[in-house]
Amino acid sequence: MAEEIFEDFEKLMRTGDFEGLKALFSASKNEGISPVLEQIFDFAIHNKEAVVEELDGYVGSGAGKWVLDLTNTALFSLLAEWGQEYDQLTAYCDQSKPLSEDQEIFNVMINREDKKYSHVAGIDSPITFNLKEPLKLVDSKIVHGVQLADAIAGAFAYACDNENQDEYAKKWRRMIEEHVIFGSVFQDYDHLDLTKLEVQRNAVLLQELTERSKNGHSLTDDIGEYIQFITMALRENPLELQT
Repeated sequence: MAEEIFEDFEKLMRTGDFEGLKALFSASKNEGISPVLEQIFDFAIHNKEAVVEELDGYVGSGAGKWVLDLTNTALFSLLAEWGQEYDQLTAYCDQSKPLSEDQEIFNVMINREDKKYSHVAGIDSPITFNLKEPLKLVDSKIVHGVQLADAIAGAFAYACDNENQDEYAKKWRRMIEEHVIFGSVFQDYDHLDLTKLEVQRNAVLLQELTERSKNGHSLTDDIGEYIQFITMALRENPLELQT
């Protein structure tokens, strides 16, 4: 049911129609649903009111309509990376609805000379850059530089599809790791490795949160102590799970 749930959620974020969440808030489940997805399903059912309250009035309009779109996220990451090399940037971007709806996060970077970083997992990542002026949203059919960017992006998208095995796709695939920035997102199957303590802890924690939801208990009361407890318990006696 994973694809059905993802499709429903995307529709919700685009339209704001909570009645359209047929898969996630349905009372019935597919027979072949996985145990983990079943717990996520149950968690959503028992916290429906909180989900609706959190999202109501935000999704389906303005910037909220594009909250799942990667345009702003990708552009911000690229400008932050390039800002390490260049003192000031002028950004020409293909006209897009997500950028047209909300540029606040970019406008605060205009003439910003300080350099700040986030510090996560031992890695310093830039979170500021210096824009000379607001983003220039242009027609890619007219501005040649944006046409070139479109062509390169299309070539990389083609190369990233493993079904394409021609010599050019293979050559470009070998170049990807050298040129992508830290903010790029790739699948990480380590999060599914049930031999790892942190993955086992996540599985136990999901079960605890689902049970609390079913019983109407607080999701946050003493949760820090509970996480410490299961961490210590799993270190002493890891779960023997079939993978």
